[in-house]
Amino acid sequence: MVKTIFLLLFINVIAYSQHNSQGGGKYLDSASILSSELSDSSITFRKIKYINGPRLIGNPSATYDSLKCIKLGTNLSFSNDTLNASGASGNVNQSGNSFGAGMVVGTNDNNSFDLETNNVSRFSITSGATTGGEITATSITTNTATMNNAFTIRANSSGTAATNFGSNILFQGESSTTDNQDMGSIGAYWNTATHATRGAYLSFKLVKNGAAPLEYFLVSQNGAGEIKVGNGTRVTLATNVLTTETPFTVGNSSNALTLGGSSGTVGMVSSANSSTACLINGTNTTTPCLKLGNTGYTGTADTKDMLYTSVPYTVPVEQEL
Repeated sequence: MVKTIFLLLFINVIAYSQHNSQGGGKYLDSASILSSELSDSSITFRKIKYINGPRLIGNPSATYDSLKCIKLGTNLSFSNDTLNASGASGNVNQSGNSFGAGMVVGTNDNNSFDLETNNVSRFSITSGATTGGEITATSITTNTATMNNAFTIRANSSGTAATNFGSNILFQGESSTTDNQDMGSIGAYWNTATHATRGAYLSFKLVKNGAAPLEYFLVSQNGAGEIKVGNGTRVTLATNVLTTETPFTVGNSSNALTLGGSSGTVGMVSSANSSTACLINGTNTTTPCLKLGNTGYTGTADTKDMLYTSVPYTVPVEQEL
């Protein structure tokens, strides 16, 4: 498309330089441009003979305006007639980057690194070559009387989730010889993965004797809630029941042990069909000083030290429990 433009311009200067090599100022030939025909592909700047470099001529504003001399900013340079931008190859771009290698984002000096939203720091990593690395995540909520989900870990399977599927946080530390060794973990996994009846465990694992972490503490939603302690054979504490999977000792130290201590009844109950269903042993011996069977009192190992008055039984002072 060809447009005819009538120009009645007497131009002395349209490009200038503070230190122009043609006399220290504004330079252009003195020709007067009266009219010209310009096509889309024939616009040239042949009337402009000299301009100090490196410069561009253009309109830096967002509106219709006159031409101006534009300086090159930082990391911009010319190579013949090509404008180059340097130092920008590692920029973090909206919607992602493709560097062809691993990506590193952070500081190379002794300053912390923060991520923010709405002009508020939400995630901060401290600096320091030997003392830095502490992470602080800040969650601001309008809640005042409920727990806030400040940190969410999600695990989704490409298959169908089943029992034991879940999420885990692994803790590592330096051993006497090697960095980043497993120490323990906290995780949650399904004991029932069926959606409508799903239920989960909260698991605590620890490393022992240099082996892989093993589960030593488990919180379960079975019944009204359970706590399981131990690896292999466990002790289970439910709402009103303490269940053992192996012989279990209460006490096992030199400290005094009190059962009861208030107005509630203290009972010893066993469903074993045996004359030794309930045993009370004296100090430093495995020989019972009191035996209670399924038919009642069945005697003691040393009857002269036992006062038997049918109900209740009285244990002499020297037979310390």
